[in-house]
Amino acid sequence: MTRRPNIGPVPGLRLLAGFLMLAGLAGARTSAPAGRLVLDEPVPNPARGASVISYVAPPQSRVDLSVFDLQGRVVARLVDHSGAPGSGSVTWQANRPGVYVVRLEADGRIRTRKLVVSQ
Repeated sequence: MTRRPNIGPVPGLRLLAGFLMLAGLAGARTSAPAGRLVLDEPVPNPARGASVISYVAPPQSRVDLSVFDLQGRVVARLVDHSGAPGSGSVTWQANRPGVYVVRLEADGRIRTRKLVVSQ
């Protein structure tokens, strides 16, 4: 009989009422390989109000983090500056339910994520 190795608990995961939940992951990422551009999944998603949006960008790059509606209109500009630290987290409160696109741009590269907001 083959035995499985005892791996133990996995950090950031917990069982709650029969559902596997990711715990404490918003803003957990503090760095990425040099030059990487990373936009994490908004937490929670879908949301009923506020969501935390975390990102990693190359240090000292111009960072633009914005939220768009599906018609392409800018709904919120969350980060817009140069020389930003390599990572950050922003909490965004939607004014109305809908589907949004979160867009991160730095050094001419773009990453996007979908965010659903319900009532």
